[in-house]
Amino acid sequence: MKKVITCQFEQFREEIRLVRWHVFVRELGIPEEFEFRGDEQNFLHVLAFVDEEAVATGRVDASGHIGRVSVLKSFRKAGFGRRVMRCLENAAKDDGLSEVFLAAQVDVIPFYQRLGYQAEGGPFMEVGIPHQYMRKNILELSGS
Repeated sequence: MKKVITCQFEQFREEIRLVRWHVFVRELGIPEEFEFRGDEQNFLHVLAFVDEEAVATGRVDASGHIGRVSVLKSFRKAGFGRRVMRCLENAAKDDGLSEVFLAAQVDVIPFYQRLGYQAEGGPFMEVGIPHQYMRKNILELSGS
């Protein structure tokens, strides 16, 4: 069974950390101390499951900043990233925001463009990985 939930970090701390550890620390080589900095309570989190296994996650803060979107490698291209993003966008819209923004890794810009995000400014480096700021107007989102 597949499901996507919104939650606070403390509710699913281990599941969120495990997905992000596999993607950001193990795959991308981001130092663990950068990935887990202790400010998780400031975000609303989304977590996707297949049966009881957490396979994707992401977070959004009160300003509309989306981050740490991650899908386990074996579950990519199955729609989990899109579903996590839609939940994050809807949560931001429900909080009265008109737009959301993120720093996309350059190699996944096409994914975000397909979701309606527009690039802003030029590329920049973060933790040794090229990124690009992107933004999306969410006023016209239908609830899904």
